[in-house]
Amino acid sequence: MFAEVVLQVARVDSDNLVIRVACDGAGWTAQGHLEEASSNGYEDWKDGARVGIRFACALVGLPNAAVVVARITGMTSDTNPTVVAAAAALAILQNGGKQVEPRVRSWLYTQAFDSWSSPQDFVPDWSQDLLRWGGPV
Repeated sequence: MFAEVVLQVARVDSDNLVIRVACDGAGWTAQGHLEEASSNGYEDWKDGARVGIRFACALVGLPNAAVVVARITGMTSDTNPTVVAAAAALAILQNGGKQVEPRVRSWLYTQAFDSWSSPQDFVPDWSQDLLRWGGPV
């Protein structure tokens, strides 16, 4: 299981979280090579990134941010939307100036590992899981 998500985050004068996906990778190039999500396609990976970003921003109390998803890297055989969601959430949490609670990190890893029992293109909904961590819904 593998996903790498590159994000650009800025605070904005708004009460809304704005997420823009600006991936422009080459997509699939050859068997066994890393794939960078292209501007067309990879919608399930992009949706996964949005889930992870929303989850993490709500958890750390960052409702007024503009987040650009600059790159999503993975492999069709090892990457699914939940794995991308976990990577995006960890990117926000690890770089948000706060310590990531071990139980939150563990929960994200469990979500990613357990995701292989779902269809390959299944996009999780973690909005209700915020209640577990004391975040807003």
